[in-house]
Amino acid sequence: MTTEFTYPPVSGQFEEKPFDLNTVWKSSEWSWVKFSSDMEEWYGSFRGTAIKVATATQLGLAAVLTSDCFYIINPFDREVAFFDPQTMIQQLASDSNGSKFIVADWYTLKYIEADLIFKEIPSHIECDNIEFGKVLDNKLQLNFEEIPDYQIRNGLLDLKTWDLQII
Repeated sequence: MTTEFTYPPVSGQFEEKPFDLNTVWKSSEWSWVKFSSDMEEWYGSFRGTAIKVATATQLGLAAVLTSDCFYIINPFDREVAFFDPQTMIQQLASDSNGSKFIVADWYTLKYIEADLIFKEIPSHIECDNIEFGKVLDNKLQLNFEEIPDYQIRNGLLDLKTWDLQII
């Protein structure tokens, strides 16, 4: 299964499913995600401006991060497995094995496995303004400001040992 942000599909060309929020605190913006597999393609519309999508193939789940919400979707039954409205999450990735999602707010790194519970990643380096880069060989490239000096640093987070190294 692959996921990607896209433009709104031509009406009727693909199956579509809206994923709206049941709250008054939502924007008027919508984002569309194309879910593709060997068997089918379909589109989901999500409340909020597009930020990031990721797929955890071993879990059979996809994560969608918008400005309004963090969603974890089962793309095969097209149902929400988890959502966090008005989320503080700013960054999203999945590991090379497709066995977990990695997320970050401004200063905390966390991961989510099959139980769909956020678990904090311990770090000996205090970070702020965390930004994710690419995942290569199960290492996540990071850019962040190191506290307390607020020096901009590049780092690598090993997604097996959770060791964060400044590079």
